[in-house]
Amino acid sequence: MNQVKYWLGLVVVGMLLVTGTAHQQSGGAPQVSYVGGELLVKFKGDASSPSHPARAAHGQVGAAIVREFPFTGWQHVRLPDGMSVSEGLDRYRQMPGVLAVQPNYLYRTLATPNDPRFGDLYGMSKIQAPAAWDTTTGNSNVVVAVIDTGVDYTHEDLSANMWRNPGEIPGNGIDDDGNGYVDDVYGVDTINHDSDPQVDSTGGYRDHGTHVAGTIGAVGNNAVGVVGVNWAVKIMAIKSHGGDGNGTSASVTEAFQYVAMMKSRGVNVRVTSNSWGGPPEAAQYDQALKDAIDAAGNAGILNVFAAGNSASNNDAVPFYPASYDSPSIVAVAASDANDNRASFSSFGPMTVDIAAPGVGILSTTLGSTYGTKSGTSMATPHVSGAAALLAGFDGSQSVASLKAALLGSVDVLPQWTDVVASGGRLNLARALQNLKNCTFSLASLSQSFAADGGGSSVNVSVTGGCDWPAIRNAGFLTINSGSMGSGNGAVDYSVAANSNNTPRAGTLTIAGRTFTVLEGAQFADVPADHMFYTFIGKLSARGVTGGCSSDSFCPDSAVTREQMAAFIIKALGDFNPPKPSQPRFADVPQSSLFYNFIDELAARHITSGCGGGNFCPDSPVTRGQMAVFIIKALGDFNPTPPPAPHFGDVPTSHSFYPFIEKLAALGITRGCGNGNFCPESPVTRGQAAVFLVRAFNL
Repeated sequence: MNQVKYWLGLVVVGMLLVTGTAHQQSGGAPQVSYVGGELLVKFKGDASSPSHPARAAHGQVGAAIVREFPFTGWQHVRLPDGMSVSEGLDRYRQMPGVLAVQPNYLYRTLATPNDPRFGDLYGMSKIQAPAAWDTTTGNSNVVVAVIDTGVDYTHEDLSANMWRNPGEIPGNGIDDDGNGYVDDVYGVDTINHDSDPQVDSTGGYRDHGTHVAGTIGAVGNNAVGVVGVNWAVKIMAIKSHGGDGNGTSASVTEAFQYVAMMKSRGVNVRVTSNSWGGPPEAAQYDQALKDAIDAAGNAGILNVFAAGNSASNNDAVPFYPASYDSPSIVAVAASDANDNRASFSSFGPMTVDIAAPGVGILSTTLGSTYGTKSGTSMATPHVSGAAALLAGFDGSQSVASLKAALLGSVDVLPQWTDVVASGGRLNLARALQNLKNCTFSLASLSQSFAADGGGSSVNVSVTGGCDWPAIRNAGFLTINSGSMGSGNGAVDYSVAANSNNTPRAGTLTIAGRTFTVLEGAQFADVPADHMFYTFIGKLSARGVTGGCSSDSFCPDSAVTREQMAAFIIKALGDFNPPKPSQPRFADVPQSSLFYNFIDELAARHITSGCGGGNFCPDSPVTRGQMAVFIIKALGDFNPTPPPAPHFGDVPTSHSFYPFIEKLAALGITRGCGNGNFCPESPVTRGQAAVFLVRAFNL
């Protein structure tokens, strides 16, 4: 019966085909469900810039931008009247600079309606919540984003635990915090493009998000209604689906962007709860949504998803988003009161992580009422609520640590063996006692290749059996295996040939660590075991230096002031600064090789010379002077000095004291040893490479 109801949900989507909002095979079975006349497009570079070629590309198609997602680089566009989605896809795919284009897929909530059967919260007992509450009942500083059909934030058992935007003044019609949303007090509505996540007035799924929110955080110990996994927590309401249960790629992508943005603004969002899924065609991979989920994961947010209600094996037929290969995702199956798999619950020993109660779950419903629902939708908030409780108890827990604690502490049960990856059902009390601190290390941090490329691998050591990702950050690198790992492992990668032999550098981000790949000509006097090898290679690959001769870098030679001028201006991205008609300094004639770089350094107020109208271009740069140059180049011309000195040889009276302290505070230097900075010592070219790469993130 539950499976029939799941497919009835698909019939609703199929009915939309008549209005042109989805494509249908001639046989009548829905193959693809998406919004008609809309696409999501991703270009190379910053497409939000007014000068970006994306604007011209949209003009050629006749498309208009609906909204932009700067956290992931995607744009939501509306096609011109009469243009089909397939035609739009073809047009964009033929354009240079387009990285990806896709339909605006439809997503549905995953509740399985049922008559009330339970008058108590058996699920809380099953997951050992009462035992966990002896240790902690939650933390009101932790925020859980419920991405769903909205939340009835006036509910008697939810109101006190609703997140309220501290930067917004309710009802004044002003975007007080400047985040792009007016009066986003409780969250946002990304399906209707407004800032009120209150539920719709109609629709069979309109109380879905409210029910989910109650399981996560209905107020505890208030003598009213029910209690959530967290007695105290803050629920951010994100209305990404309408009362009919439908959402789109754009609405859920914007939801994750809002969450990641608020996280970056200081809101302590640690978990998202996602009791929805689709599109129904398993073969379609929604890259825009995956990018958004990964951006939230990289921001330190665990993303909990329902595994689906089709009673199918997600290993064989993926169910997205739960099936995405992302380390921040926890996919949840539903168990019943006897710890058996719910008849409707999807499963997968590789792609579904954990089970939780999801049959006959009592929780909050609209208008300060209560009711029971069934579905992996109801199982999911048990896990997202558990993750929030753990994060509130120990705020240092990373995404990987939270996931490892949840999956590593289940009640292992025979009926869940080879059914979900953890082999069991959530046990909150045990997870609280089994908190992990995931640590990751790489066997090496860099590798160099000749211009003809090649391949290699890097070993990853992990404590706690935690999951980790590997991401390439350069087009000439390819990850062949190990893009998603768990526990100790390795990443195999290959490097494309570099036909012009120009040095280049790229990175892999592995388990949050940076692994640098250098390719092309290197310097004869900088062997691979040189302490500054990676930094000098990056400086060369970015075009900041070509060395001191045809095949040498002279890493131990002192940097002159004119060389430093060229280094800094190039590191700032200007490789051909203007050449003024009149010299600024008496000792820097127009014929000087560094004339325009020195003038640009002065034009940016990074230097005023060495005195007497001169620049002293051949003089060596001291470490103290280097600090001043770099901090000013970073835009800070008056750094605030700390009250006590960091280095023994740089007292507060030293003329460069504030700049040297700022250099240390930014992690660019640790001094010259023994608690000193050696401000009067000359900077070597090797040391300069380290300073520049760290300062300008080269």
